[in-house]
Amino acid sequence: MKRIYLITVLVIFTTALLANFNLSFTPRTLTVNRFSTFELDPINPLNQPNYTTLHISNLGESTKFDLEVQILWNTTPIIGENALILKSTEVFEAGGQLDYSNQDLVNNSGGIHFSVSGNIDILKAVKKVPKLEEALMAGYFPDGKLSLQVRIRPANTRTWQEPAAVFAFTIKNSSAIHLLAPGARINQVPPKLSNLPLIFNWHSFLADFNEEILVLKEFPPMQIPQSQNVEQAGKEVFRMPAVHSGFSEYLPLNEGCYYAWQVYSPQHTGSNPLADAKNVNNAPRISSPWYVFQYVKSEQEEQQHAELDNLLQFLNNPLIMNLLLAGYSATGEVILDGRVYKGQEALDILESLQGKVLEIEIKD
Repeated sequence: MKRIYLITVLVIFTTALLANFNLSFTPRTLTVNRFSTFELDPINPLNQPNYTTLHISNLGESTKFDLEVQILWNTTPIIGENALILKSTEVFEAGGQLDYSNQDLVNNSGGIHFSVSGNIDILKAVKKVPKLEEALMAGYFPDGKLSLQVRIRPANTRTWQEPAAVFAFTIKNSSAIHLLAPGARINQVPPKLSNLPLIFNWHSFLADFNEEILVLKEFPPMQIPQSQNVEQAGKEVFRMPAVHSGFSEYLPLNEGCYYAWQVYSPQHTGSNPLADAKNVNNAPRISSPWYVFQYVKSEQEEQQHAELDNLLQFLNNPLIMNLLLAGYSATGEVILDGRVYKGQEALDILESLQGKVLEIEIKD
């Protein structure tokens, strides 16, 4: 009895030594707005972008090994236990490290590194999850988490080492951006607007990590923007990133000119995840329709601007006079103690400065 006990301990010790692996993914997570089954295709693995790398360290003895690959939607298995097992074709040396991309792991052929037990089809597998199948009919996964889980064991053994290494896509879909004001949708009659500053308002249905960018283009008085020329024609006069649902700032609009504005948001896909900022310029976009208006000065604005210029000249300051002579025009706003004054209040403040000795500095 004593001899059997010693043999049992030796077998347990040897198995533990062989199973001493360390697994981890880099990166462990990626965030995207949309993701399709074609971006994780085991039948054509080379079409997959390189999302992540699995690092395996062998802290035990030299051995071949098996990898089990599972794919889960939230907590529901799409590709479950023992459906896809990759068997290494070469011995993994003790103390060594191996790196495999998702192209190597989600792979029905095994490539140069593995032979394969099992054959998976993600499109067929999602039929086990009715709500997921319905959403994928539109081409993309709904909001949720898509996980790739990998376990390892020495070859010719039955017990998988725990815990599994996990890589996950967090999917947050975006749908639309709707402009409200100012202006009318392109190809309609542009309204004539005055009384600066204009207030730009819109509704967006985006994920919380999506950036919104406002673009304003100027067209000459004789060229009304149309859908067929708005992208190529006109001059971009303003661009504001990181705006959300509303914007108001004094913009130096020119009398009689037409203005087209739009809000867009770069979208993050499997090929362009949130962490990969270098691809943002080439990323697909969700864009609002263009809105168009014509800027015209009101009589009151023209009168107040004329009075403002006169009051600035009466200050008799060389710096201000040089700016006026160079063709610069006042915005019509006076900022005093952190508060912005316009119209008659601005005129009253400038009038109160007449006859006083002022120290004036010009800043950008």
